[in-house]
Amino acid sequence: MDFFYFLLDKWKIMPYNKNMKPNKNRKLPKNLFYKYIDNDIFDEFHIIAVGKEKCSADKKQEGPFVKNRFILHLCLKGKGYYNLDGKMYTVQAGDIFYIPANHVIYYYPDKQDPWEYFWFEYNGQNALKLNDRAGFSKDSPIYRTKAHPELSRILSDMIDRLNDKTDDLEVISGIYRFFSVLILERMPQKAAYANAKDELIRKIFAYISANYSNTTLSLSDIAAHFNLNASYLSRFFKDTTGVPLSKYIIDFRMQKAVALLKRKDLSVKSIAISVGYSDPLYFSREFSRHFHNAPTSYRKELEN
Repeated sequence: MDFFYFLLDKWKIMPYNKNMKPNKNRKLPKNLFYKYIDNDIFDEFHIIAVGKEKCSADKKQEGPFVKNRFILHLCLKGKGYYNLDGKMYTVQAGDIFYIPANHVIYYYPDKQDPWEYFWFEYNGQNALKLNDRAGFSKDSPIYRTKAHPELSRILSDMIDRLNDKTDDLEVISGIYRFFSVLILERMPQKAAYANAKDELIRKIFAYISANYSNTTLSLSDIAAHFNLNASYLSRFFKDTTGVPLSKYIIDFRMQKAVALLKRKDLSVKSIAISVGYSDPLYFSREFSRHFHNAPTSYRKELEN
């Protein structure tokens, strides 16, 4: 199923098609780590890929090109040069450089002291909000962070845990922590309330992840667990994530169902029960509505 992210016209951001994936089977050099994140849950904030690279002095220039996504690089060591719309910036260890969508950019390492960096690629309407809160724009694409060790540790820990079975939420959580630390450093007065919201939304994500197989999981159940008014929780979740809570739960269950369909030892009925549906027929209807394909047909496609 394809998701397209159409951002506001004034930013003139290209729609992102989920099928535009990098080659996940390509062989990577030892100095480069790259992981595509196959994440269908968040329509409004989509992590596309994460990576780390220790560049050699003879590494060729990246670009010039135009990306249809946002990218943040955290420079760990060394030095490099970044050109955005014709303006050149020097990037050193401790700097973050921001690549906005739909702008001509290129960058390359210093030959005497080539850089090493983490990076992650992302898109979605809420990405604009995070960029703004973190202080990044096309006119302010470089920031020297005092939280360099902590930000590096967040990304390093996240990448160290990445494997084929890694839950998408773990990646999302790591990126949110990265932004949370950065926003707190750059805009401490605004960040206090924002951090409380981020902490609550992470707890809600974790609660859903732990209880999605419970057939009674609902808005009222989650509100009661966190001692919140159900109407407030509904507004809070939609305002924070851009997605209604009920839709998020369905999306989460459907993605878990897809993972279970890869197992030949589980019947569709067993999968339905495992992801929180007591009625297999209702589960099949929801699955077909979500993926435009019945669970049994979807399973056959996965086998091909």
